[in-house]
Amino acid sequence: MSKPWVKWLMVFLGGLLIGGGASILLLMQGSILAGAILFRITQAFAIIWLLWGFWIGRDVPGMKTVGAMIIATLITAAIAIPLLQTRNSGYAVAMIGVWAMAELFVAGLWLIRQLLNGGHPILGVARTLVDEAIRMKIALIFIIGVVLLIPVLPILIDPMERLDYRVKFFLNWSIGGVSSLLSMMTVFLICGSICSEITRKNIFMTMVKPVSRIQYLLGKWLGVALLNVLLLSVSGVGIYTLTKILAAQPVSNPTTPQIELAAVEYEVLTARQVARAVPDEGMDLGAELQRRHQRLHAENPDEYGEKLTPQQNKAIQNRIIAQWHAIGPGSSQTYIFENLQTAVDRNIPLQLRFKPKMSKAPDDEMVRMALWINDRPYPNYQGQHFPTNVANDNYHVMTIDPSYVTGEGKLKLRIQNIDLLAPEATFPATISFSPGAGLEVLYNVGTFGWNLSRTMMMIWVRLGFLAMLGVMAGTFLGFPVACLLSFMIYFAAIASSYLKESLRFYAGFTDPGLNLWNKITVNFGEFFKNIANGDIWTAVKMLIRFVGETFVSIVPEFSTYNPTPLVSDGRVVSMPMLLDAYIWVGLVSTGFCLLMAWWIFSKRELAKVTV
Repeated sequence: MSKPWVKWLMVFLGGLLIGGGASILLLMQGSILAGAILFRITQAFAIIWLLWGFWIGRDVPGMKTVGAMIIATLITAAIAIPLLQTRNSGYAVAMIGVWAMAELFVAGLWLIRQLLNGGHPILGVARTLVDEAIRMKIALIFIIGVVLLIPVLPILIDPMERLDYRVKFFLNWSIGGVSSLLSMMTVFLICGSICSEITRKNIFMTMVKPVSRIQYLLGKWLGVALLNVLLLSVSGVGIYTLTKILAAQPVSNPTTPQIELAAVEYEVLTARQVARAVPDEGMDLGAELQRRHQRLHAENPDEYGEKLTPQQNKAIQNRIIAQWHAIGPGSSQTYIFENLQTAVDRNIPLQLRFKPKMSKAPDDEMVRMALWINDRPYPNYQGQHFPTNVANDNYHVMTIDPSYVTGEGKLKLRIQNIDLLAPEATFPATISFSPGAGLEVLYNVGTFGWNLSRTMMMIWVRLGFLAMLGVMAGTFLGFPVACLLSFMIYFAAIASSYLKESLRFYAGFTDPGLNLWNKITVNFGEFFKNIANGDIWTAVKMLIRFVGETFVSIVPEFSTYNPTPLVSDGRVVSMPMLLDAYIWVGLVSTGFCLLMAWWIFSKRELAKVTV
């Protein structure tokens, strides 16, 4: 093989030198047309001879992969470069994105294989799974889906939408889509690998080697985990790059480009910490709750007893908070935002984000109100207090100078439902804000790139748990049932908050302040009491809630660790949140699945000795 390669290389270099040198000489002598023609001929010779070199070296390990990568590069360049100069530049960017992500994946796959070349049994099992993932059609479909999803998404976005909406749409669907595709790939790959090896008896070849069962399980998990690291890294690079390209597109309204550009820079491509409103010192929610309970008990003692049920307690609290966020005509309310010292120290402007909604909107759909920040009129220009007139039932953002914040890091916001220009013409309707997201203060604490990186890390933690869950299911179930169990727990983890809330209102239990043992004994007593009284349906509801809450309690709360809406809304995915996910999902839940998988697998008899 050495002599043909030497000849091939000499011809290749000689052709480049002769053709390139001759074309340069012709150009220097003024023969532009002849020089250009010769240059194109030299280019064609280089491409053809290069492909011929890959063909004669096709038996060399890795040469087919390198050749395919170079051919893909040449085809992409030949098609995309002309498209970049036309109106179809979006298709060119998508093609280049697919090519770049595919090339990064192939290079990363080679690197993973090199890392798993050691002689340890865990590394050997992991390398086998990585190779199996490329051969398994269903896993390959999801890998291709990830590579195609991110670059193609920008083409599907309506260019007439506001620029910040376009960027948010892309971030939501790209991150959510990658998470969903990799979750399905993880389950099918890990369950399919373990179940098929057990069913086809291929596991005997592994178990006769010096590989313990715990090493076998850890190797399977490590292979999927590394593959997910690679795909998330490639996806992160693609999402970051295309987000920046998308943010540089023309705005939808060229007459006021500053508004959309500022929204993208300061509300999307950033990492903002949020501060929620709390009552001022003059308002005691606990005392107000007690007063209302006493009044309701006096008016209707049959429905409201000496102690409120959890449902009644929550309903009254919600009404108190909703009324606190409502401002009648001519009235005012005060809201306190705390822990803003970081913004003051770094001299970072704050953002007041609010969504006012009127009980009955005027004809022009405008909300008129007046704001005071720390008892100073806002906005205030040259001593004049200007009114705040904004569209009804829409989100609005106002920039606040950090000098308004007190030395203790507090910001007191007073909102009055009044028309400053004509107080007597104040519209007779109540202005309300949704508790939480309807009225909040935000300030920048990081960059979009690091926020996206932490998002990918958190998704990897969730995928790690899902991989170990698949390992556990595959040790004792067949492929379809193992996938079904994994997906059932996965969807329960995603909807954990909704399930808990639904179960809580589905059937009433006793006082939540009781300890676990008393709660169990009291509820079992209530259960048998309902059966004795013939109230079978209530007893069944209590049993359903008990079983449901037990199941949900052992499932990790993915809804708590969902970074997608945060990063698309420019909110920080904090390190404490990431650390919390690593501890509870990455260590506790994943570790529990590993222990269960090892215990089940160690008890399983893979083969019977017959005499």
